[in-house]
Amino acid sequence: MPRSTLALPMPGDPRLRRVCDALLAEPADRRPQEAWAALATMSTRSFVRHFQADTGMDFSRWRQRARLRWAQERLAAGVPVSNVAVDAGYDSLSAFAAAFRRHVGQPPSAYARAVT
Repeated sequence: MPRSTLALPMPGDPRLRRVCDALLAEPADRRPQEAWAALATMSTRSFVRHFQADTGMDFSRWRQRARLRWAQERLAAGVPVSNVAVDAGYDSLSAFAAAFRRHVGQPPSAYARAVT
């Protein structure tokens, strides 16, 4: 299976790691940032500040990258693009395709053809 082209730094703080592990297990989880902060037992403001400091990126960007890395794995496994888009938590195939192209550099269908 090809390696992902998207870097995804993992936090060292165990509270933040708990959040990241939950998202990696269920990338379509749509909880708002406040709920993730609660899972980390932090205020939203502290969560935002600590997440940025520990990973070098804001939470929204990290979550999107996590979803796209997961999508790359699924596409490489032969799962249809439309299924991957829904399972990754995107509202539409076009939103998924646009995000995938922006971050990976090619449409998900082209990526899937290249890696399978």
